[in-house]
Amino acid sequence: MFQPRGRRHRLTSAVCLGLVVALSATACGGSDSDADQAAAGADAAVQDATTDTAADPAAPADPAAPADPAAAPGTNDAAPGASAAPGTGDAAKPAAGGKGGKDTETKGTKGGNADGGAKAPAVVPCTKQLDPVKIGQVGTFSGLVGQTTGRHKEGLALWASAVNARGGLECHPVQLIAVDDQNDPQRTASVTEDLIVNKKVQAIVGSAMPISFAAMVPTLEKHKFPQIGGDLVDPIWNESPYVFPQGGGTLSAFAGPMDAIRRVEGMTKTFIMHCVEANICTTSAKSAQTKGGMADVAKVEVVGVQPVSLTQPSFNAGCQLAKDRKAQFITAFVDSASELRLARSCASIGLKIPIVGASFSFTAAALTDPHISAIKVYSGSPNAPLAATGVPAIDAFKTALKTFMPDFTPDQSALSGWASGKLLEAAMSKVSSKARAGSITTPLIYEGLYSLKNETLGGLGPGVTFKPGQKPQTQPCYYAVAVIDKAYRAPLGAQKLCFSHEPVKG
Repeated sequence: MFQPRGRRHRLTSAVCLGLVVALSATACGGSDSDADQAAAGADAAVQDATTDTAADPAAPADPAAPADPAAAPGTNDAAPGASAAPGTGDAAKPAAGGKGGKDTETKGTKGGNADGGAKAPAVVPCTKQLDPVKIGQVGTFSGLVGQTTGRHKEGLALWASAVNARGGLECHPVQLIAVDDQNDPQRTASVTEDLIVNKKVQAIVGSAMPISFAAMVPTLEKHKFPQIGGDLVDPIWNESPYVFPQGGGTLSAFAGPMDAIRRVEGMTKTFIMHCVEANICTTSAKSAQTKGGMADVAKVEVVGVQPVSLTQPSFNAGCQLAKDRKAQFITAFVDSASELRLARSCASIGLKIPIVGASFSFTAAALTDPHISAIKVYSGSPNAPLAATGVPAIDAFKTALKTFMPDFTPDQSALSGWASGKLLEAAMSKVSSKARAGSITTPLIYEGLYSLKNETLGGLGPGVTFKPGQKPQTQPCYYAVAVIDKAYRAPLGAQKLCFSHEPVKG
């Protein structure tokens, strides 16, 4: 992982090393220039996990007191919020190939459609600094899984830095506390409890725990507390009224690369390897073998399945089976490090066929790996591709990246962390006048979330709607992502591809 250098980049360096991040307040409506404000956001104060001395907000609501979504009002406050202005950024060119036209089951729609926040609201400058808003983040940021999900942390920190540089979230400086659950479900539950009860955060945002996320949900439900945006790997992201995803359905994203490679390469026969450590791996493998499941909606044939471990050093046996079954591509439900070993193992027996998998398997290491560069790797993402062009919301991400973390090499998970913050930002823009008249509380955050209707975050997602006491209403859509010729690609552009229904679990 790249570490930024120099004074302007202390935020990113500390995010990589520390467990607790507190982004310092920047003044609203001061006399600083835009450049000075940007520098202030990048140089936000960082607190070490062992001391945790970040100042509490002046008058926060007590999140330990249940804030029942069913009781929260759903009025839509039309006052605009302080959204990031679209920027101009360089994007990798899409790979040559099919354009992803419509077919009978999967429909393609261009990103950035006019509903649900496609047009960023006008920025309303802050006239005074209000009390801070404290948010938490839980993720597996270390160890084996951390290699895959860790950059959600930088993505959310980047969003917080950009928000603070222009005055804060509806003029409330953001304080972010990021905690590593170390891929331990018991720790997941305990740190979630600590953030809510002791740290008194107003929401948990951008969590990334592909294996341990389910352990967080009972604590959220006990406290009736919102978790906003994250990796969207576990299907439970679509099953709890206290969880608010920022993108499309989980299994649609996992089925996406099967559909994408059929569209672009014309390939229809796949061999599946799935990890045994994570629920989503086994769920996806079962779905792919079930009528109405992932392979069915993607219109591909499964020619074989093999369970594997994320810790095994070689996948030669699975590669040989795929070769014997005449698979045209391998579908791998594994982490990023295993994906690299898989490509190497298959190359060792002379099998050079594409690999498809989840977007969280894409890290910067894939860009330089010689075995990955010899094949094409496709993925499906619940959020728009980092390499897509013509999406102002992605351009804004790249502009912030150049300003605050120019030495950081992002991946798709970093964009998901950013999009998680943008979902909170979109919610608060719906209750802007209330947020600017007092503190940002958990009930006010709920009110903003329930005001979102088919929210696309300016083209970062296919559209989400939330209603009190109900499961989130996501769309069965995905975006195609690829690593081709040592670069991130958007093989089907910025368009979302939607199935007729969310694939069944099996």
